[in-house]
Amino acid sequence: MTETAVAMTNVDSAAEPGPALPPASGARCRSYDVESLRAAGALVGLRARIAPDVTVDWPERLEIGDDVEIGAGVRLMTAGGVTIGDRAIISPGAQVLSSTPSIPRRGRRVSEAPPLSANVDVDADAWIGPGAILLPGAQVGAAAIVLAGSVVAGNVANSRIVRGNPASYYMTRNHI
Repeated sequence: MTETAVAMTNVDSAAEPGPALPPASGARCRSYDVESLRAAGALVGLRARIAPDVTVDWPERLEIGDDVEIGAGVRLMTAGGVTIGDRAIISPGAQVLSSTPSIPRRGRRVSEAPPLSANVDVDADAWIGPGAILLPGAQVGAAAIVLAGSVVAGNVANSRIVRGNPASYYMTRNHI
């Protein structure tokens, strides 16, 4: 892979079947403010700003750093664990999915397949654009940017900007 390429990994290799968990789309998924997230077991840093309609399914598996901003309509599916570093921005409509259904073998139902779960990390000063999707095992490096609507299934190096589906290298931030 060239120096300018973003190291992308296949979701199947980045995420392994996780523990059997109840469906995340049911009663566990609800909106939280900062204080109710803390009360539910999330680690939330100082001065975090979270829009009122952000949904989280497993708050006890969520870590949010200091000065983080999470925009309207963001969905945090945290069954596999989600860590958001200091000063990171998660823009409106983004989805951070640390657990998704696996593809079942032929003749089996999706509901019978174990989930693919892997921690998602968004490092300090990273920016996740509007409508972007981070899949299980995604790692977004410090000061990296995921442009609007991009789908990340692997690693984004520090200070890199990615775009598209699947996300690929666009350019490097030179001012950091």
